[in-house]
Amino acid sequence: MPIAGLQPKQKLRGLTYPVTRYPGGYWGSSGPVDCAWGDLLSAILTPVGSRIMQREYGSGLHRVLFDPNTVAQGAVVQEIIFTAAEQWCPHVVVHEVGVQQEGRTIQVAVSFSLADDNTEHTRSFSTVNAAALGAQHV
Repeated sequence: MPIAGLQPKQKLRGLTYPVTRYPGGYWGSSGPVDCAWGDLLSAILTPVGSRIMQREYGSGLHRVLFDPNTVAQGAVVQEIIFTAAEQWCPHVVVHEVGVQQEGRTIQVAVSFSLADDNTEHTRSFSTVNAAALGAQHV
């Protein structure tokens, strides 16, 4: 469905997550791929029930990432990310998810494309494995 006032070849731009300092300051405008990555990060890293007025938003990834055997649960991590992308980011198509443990961190690599563009992009994020640091689950 076309957006009113937007030309067919014109690409949307907007604010991205995580916040990055640009030469002109914070909150610089970014392209559609950066915006899609920010949307995907927001959907998969937000714990379900933590967003006021939209309690169903997010994913259960935080429950799995801090387990001692996160890498062994790679299929679970993949399913959580695929489901969150499908539900909360219909403009993003996730192709592949990889999970690796490097020391005390868990690195998740996501290969994705925009729904209206088949160009594949790969981005990753890392998180500290709380179990490796000796933290206890609450």
